[in-house]
Amino acid sequence: MVFASARAALGGIRFRALLPERRATPRGRATFESGQNLIEFAFMMPLLILMIGAIIMVALGLHDRSNLQQAVREGARQAAVGKSLADVQSLAAGNSGGTLDDNEIDWCLPAGSTGSVGDSIRVYVDEGNNGSEGYDYTIIPSTGIFSAMGVSSLTVNMSPRATARLEQSVSGIPTCT
Repeated sequence: MVFASARAALGGIRFRALLPERRATPRGRATFESGQNLIEFAFMMPLLILMIGAIIMVALGLHDRSNLQQAVREGARQAAVGKSLADVQSLAAGNSGGTLDDNEIDWCLPAGSTGSVGDSIRVYVDEGNNGSEGYDYTIIPSTGIFSAMGVSSLTVNMSPRATARLEQSVSGIPTCT
């Protein structure tokens, strides 16, 4: 059997469907644009990953800040009802989500408070145990892939604190500076 054309010999397969799409330019010439989307995607993907990574890092920082604030709030409540510093530290550190140790929680009486019922008491995070408030949170560590890219570390100081009204008189608590 002799076929009149190669198309008929292959059962009517159209080869044009297997080729990349051709588009006409304003001058009427056909060009191939099948790789353009892939190249644009390759250029934009690192920026997209960087933005998503930044969003995740900020979200983790806000999560830790929320945990620390809840921890000192619980500690202030315990201090207000007359618990000891060790009890306040243990409860606050337990509520910090593993971020703090017992010795990183401290308390003081704000200016004008004498430790009487109705006065204020403040519980705060003292990471360095030097009497100053604050917890240094590292957003971008100085190790790993960031150091390979030449990015220096980025640390933010968080200062969560809570104040509550005393329900029992207390003594021996230092005054806040």
